[in-house]
Amino acid sequence: MSDIFNNELFEAFASASDNVFIYVCDMKTNISRWSKASVEYFGLSGEYLEDAATIWEQHIHPDDRALYNEDISGVFSGTKPRHECQYRARNRMGEYVWVECKGSVIWDDAGNPIIFAGLMTRLDGQNKYDSLTGLLTTHELHHCKFSQGRGI
Repeated sequence: MSDIFNNELFEAFASASDNVFIYVCDMKTNISRWSKASVEYFGLSGEYLEDAATIWEQHIHPDDRALYNEDISGVFSGTKPRHECQYRARNRMGEYVWVECKGSVIWDDAGNPIIFAGLMTRLDGQNKYDSLTGLLTTHELHHCKFSQGRGI
């Protein structure tokens, strides 16, 4: 297994947050590793995925797929310096949540892509209170239940 997947730096970043998820793809083998938090939250089959692009696209809201594909295609073709896109993604409970995805490609000296890595931030997880109602967000309510020892 590639060293880009199995190292202390990946582990440190992967465990740093519950609402920011990281991923790294070895573009030569088309195998990627996703943080445990992303696997749990989005209901992925495991940390290591083959052809994650196809798997992940099924999590993207149908209305947002064209935007996502246009952005990611620009990155992989080299016409765009980095992936930066906001879209809705389906979590393990079947709910669509807004995420902001940022990533970049590392190219070898011959101009071939070798690594694609990035992070995805749940936009709903950034606020403690809903701006319209002034009530705790669902993320905060969920967090309160688990921090008090009560699961859902």
